[in-house]
Amino acid sequence: MNTAYQAADKYNLTKTRSPDVIQNLNELKNQLEKDLLDREKDKKEINEHRLAWQAWAERQGETRELSVKREKSEKMKRLQRALENPEVKDLLLKVMNRKITPQEAFDSIKANHMLKNQIQGLTLTGLNGTGKGGKSRVFRRKNKTTRSKSRRNVRRTQHTRTHQKSSTRRSTRK
Repeated sequence: MNTAYQAADKYNLTKTRSPDVIQNLNELKNQLEKDLLDREKDKKEINEHRLAWQAWAERQGETRELSVKREKSEKMKRLQRALENPEVKDLLLKVMNRKITPQEAFDSIKANHMLKNQIQGLTLTGLNGTGKGGKSRVFRRKNKTTRSKSRRNVRRTQHTRTHQKSSTRRSTRK
C-alpha cells in the first residue's frame, strides 16, 4: 500500500491527495485484502482436502492390513484344526521330510473318505459349513421361460421396430 501511495503522490501535480485518489487507494487496498483472504482460504481448503485424502488412504491401508492379518489367523486356525488329526500330521511330516510328494499326500487324502470330508470342512469354501457359495447374478435368469407380459412386450417391439429407432446400448454397438 505504501508503494501505491507513493506512486499516487508522484503522479499528482498538486502534491495533495484528493478525495477521489484516496477513495481509489482505499478500494485498491480493500481489493488486495480480499484477494489475500481468498488465497489464504483456498490454501486452507486445499490443505484440508489433502489431509482428508491422506487420512482416507491411511484408513484404507489399516483395513487392508487388518484383513490380511485376519486371513492369516484364519489360515493358522484351519491348519491347527487339520493338525489335530494324527493322519494329517503324519502326511505333513512325510511331505516336509521329502519322503512323499505333496501330490501323493493329496491322493492319499482323497482315497480316505472320512479324511477327505474333514479336510474339505477346513477349506475356505467349507469353513462356514455351507459347502457351496452363492450363485452368480449372471446366471440368475438363465433358462427361465418367458412370461406373458414379456411376450406381449416382444410382440409390441417387433411391431414398432420399423417405426422408431432404438437407442439402447446393444443397438448402438451393432
